[in-house]
Order: sequence, then C-alpha cells, then structure tokens
Amino acid sequence: MKIGDKVKHRTRPDVGIGRIVEITDDDLCTVEFETCRFSGVPFNAFGTIEEVEIERLKSEEKELRKQTIFEKQETERIRTRGRQLQKHRALDEQKKQKEFKEENQAKERNDSAIVVQFSRWRVGGLFHITHKDNLQNILRHGILNHYEASHIEPNRVDISDPDAQRWRETKDPHYERSIHSYTPLYINPRNPMLFVRRHLMKSLIILEIDLSVLFDTEYLLSDGNAASRITKFYSSVKQIDELPWAVLHSVYWPDHEDGKRKMCAEVLVYPKVEPSYICAVHCYTPDVQKLLVNCGYKTLVTPKLFF
Repeated sequence: MKIGDKVKHRTRPDVGIGRIVEITDDDLCTVEFETCRFSGVPFNAFGTIEEVEIERLKSEEKELRKQTIFEKQETERIRTRGRQLQKHRALDEQKKQKEFKEENQAKERNDSAIVVQFSRWRVGGLFHITHKDNLQNILRHGILNHYEASHIEPNRVDISDPDAQRWRETKDPHYERSIHSYTPLYINPRNPMLFVRRHLMKSLIILEIDLSVLFDTEYLLSDGNAASRITKFYSSVKQIDELPWAVLHSVYWPDHEDGKRKMCAEVLVYPKVEPSYICAVHCYTPDVQKLLVNCGYKTLVTPKLFF
C-alpha cells in the first residue's frame, strides 16, 4: 500500500473507508477518515478494501461454523435430554403402575380381610335403627352423622336419647374426632336401645348396611355403647376379637356382666353412610312394608329383629 490508497481499519470497520496520507520509515502511518484521523498507527492495522472485506467474510464464516457446531451440539444436548426425560417418564410410569397395582392388591386384601373377620363372628352386615319417616331423606342424603343430620335434616324424627347424646361430644382416642362426627351402626340391632323404644316398633325400621361400607372410609369399632365412658374403641378389624361376642350373640344381655352396654357395641363410620350401601329395609309389620314398598330398596318383614 502507498500514500493515497484507500484502506479500511481491520478492527474498526465501522469508521468506513479512509485514505493513507503519510507513511514513515518505521512502518507507522497516518490515515484520514471522513469522521476521524489515525496518526502514528502501525501500518498493518489497515488493509485494502478487498483484504479487509475478505477477512470479514472469513471471520463471519468462522463464526458461522462455530455457531453451527454449537447449534448441533445444543440440538444433540436437547435430544439427549429429551431421551433421558422420556426414559425417566417411562420408568416413573412403570413405578406408578407398580405402586397402583400393589395398592390395589393391598386394598383388595384389606377389603377381603374386613369381610373375613366379620364372617368369623357370623356377621354379614351392620344395622342402623331409625324412624320410618326419615327414610326418604336417608335415601336422598345417606345416613348422616349427628352434626350433618342436624344441619341438613332439622325436621327429622330423632329417636336418640338426649341424655346419652351429650356424652357423644367426647373425642375418640384414635382420630380425635367427636363421636358425633361418625354415623353409628349396630352389630346386633336387637339391643337395649331398641328395647326402650319397643312402644314405637310399628314406626321404626332397621336398615341393613353392607360390610363394604368399611372398604373406603375410616371407621371405629366399639366394645359397647359409644356414649359410655368405659367403652373402648378400635380402629381396625384386626382387633375385632376384642368385641364382646358372647354378649352380642346372646338373646338376653342381663345374663352377662355389663351386658346392657356391651350389647350396644357399634361400628362408627366417618363421616356418613351413602345410600348405595343400604342392602335391605327391615320392618316390624306388613303394614309398614306396604308403605315403603316403592322406596327402591328390598323391604323385608323381619319381626325377629324387633321386640
């Protein structure tokens, strides 16, 4: 290059095209640009327009190759990560399916255990005593616990003992809920509670409840009337042998020590019993059965369950 040649700055192409106005013996030069002037700058800092343009194109090509390599690497990294995630998802799904299968198997064993344990003591169902006028609401809402029944069915016919009900405000020792939070079912409905209401036999009905009601809910077993301060509570059918079976299978509870309390042993279901678990409606007389024949459930005249 010589004085007068047009040049471009190799590292400052943004200043545009300049002209060499001076060259010294020590390879320094002065170049004037439209907007600025470089003096005493090494000669090799500049190049012809063609040289600088070729260098720029080579630099861009090099950067493009780098970018292409990076993009390929990034694409492969994303694909690898995707394959890993897919593999993890497949393993997670297999794990979930295995856990689900194991849970179902465990539940089936537990459900089967409930039926087996009660069957050992010749119990095929549980019972709830109520007034016949309550049946329509029960078929609509289910058998409710004391709190829900008071709120949803304030006009229901309540056959419970008011003095005994206050003791059901106490909490159970397992879930620490009020006894009133549970729906009470009897193992033997022909018990002292029904006996003191024998003058109402023609107005009462006994709902038979399938044991499957215990499959998907929390429940308690009591060894006597749940309102009694000495009654014990159990949270599993594994403890079913603790119940007073000699009393529950007897005809006359006075023949047994503490028989009145023990004959009222309960299964407490939280928080309610859905209508689908009702398998039969037991009546004292055919007249009551006729009134309920269209209730949608099997109605039976079963005087032996009454007094």
